[in-house]
Amino acid sequence: MLWIQIRDESHVQFFNEITRIAAGAMEVVQCSLQMAYYFCQQGQNHMGRSGAMN
Repeated sequence: MLWIQIRDESHVQFFNEITRIAAGAMEVVQCSLQMAYYFCQQGQNHMGRSGAMN
């Protein structure tokens, strides 16, 4: 496999890159979830139990 052929230096570099990208993606996802949750809460507060948000 590719993993065996990759030298240590480039392997570490690759891993760091993946980690950085993954961390960025997680940040975006968390932010999106927080926004969605916030709007959901706001919607519930305004609409009460009418279910108009659906």
